[in-house]
Amino acid sequence: MIGGSLSHPHERFPKAFSGSFWKDYPYFLPCLVTSTYVLFAFLIAFVMLKEVGVPFCPPSIFHLTAELSQTLPANKSRQSSPECCDDSNAHSHDKPLPLHKLLVYPVILSISNYVALAFLNISAGALLPLFLAMPLDIGGLNITPPVIGYIIGSLGMVDSIFQAFCFGPIVRRWGERNVFVAAMSTSIPIFLIFPVINIVARGWGQLSSGVWLLLGCLLVLLTLMDMAYGMVMCLTLIFTQRLLKHRTARSHFYLRYRVHS
Repeated sequence: MIGGSLSHPHERFPKAFSGSFWKDYPYFLPCLVTSTYVLFAFLIAFVMLKEVGVPFCPPSIFHLTAELSQTLPANKSRQSSPECCDDSNAHSHDKPLPLHKLLVYPVILSISNYVALAFLNISAGALLPLFLAMPLDIGGLNITPPVIGYIIGSLGMVDSIFQAFCFGPIVRRWGERNVFVAAMSTSIPIFLIFPVINIVARGWGQLSSGVWLLLGCLLVLLTLMDMAYGMVMCLTLIFTQRLLKHRTARSHFYLRYRVHS
């Protein structure tokens, strides 16, 4: 929305941006605004957020110890107390695992799903503004930058509201695996709907009601696809909780994002 509203400021705001600089660099203003926002957020995080290094002790260890303490004698229960948070064990928890120990089937499956999701989502996100801006004769919609900004901004707003209020109830109703499979499956109609929108725009008009209806369906599909990101996080947490190894979780997250990047 910022890029579409602030691009070509010499045409949209001629009184404030009348110099030749703004004509030569029509996208400098939106880039300046977004980079300033990111810099401001970085300064807030750098100054106000404090690093924490509390040793991790899996909660399930405490539950297991509590159950054992009710059945074992006093001396044995003291020996089975959660010593995982002392210095030596905390230090062992902080040691990274070797790569070959991470390459097990559940980790490979989780990382593969995440990489496939990231590839499809990034591809769709990069294709959407190009499709909206390209001329009709080469497969696009030839929409102006401000309208493109409003469309993508609406997608972000609707996506945020939907994930915040509907993600949890949907997962509780249909389960993690079903929601993840359904969210990944939306990539098929997402990439098929782009040429359909162009065909409708050529036959019915560039911004006809049919085009807007299909664009709305596209935004809904992209919103549903983003649910897969939340499901990847949920499935990863479930997997690491079963393993009861915090350093495995950290190594898993690190390896997954390194492959993604």
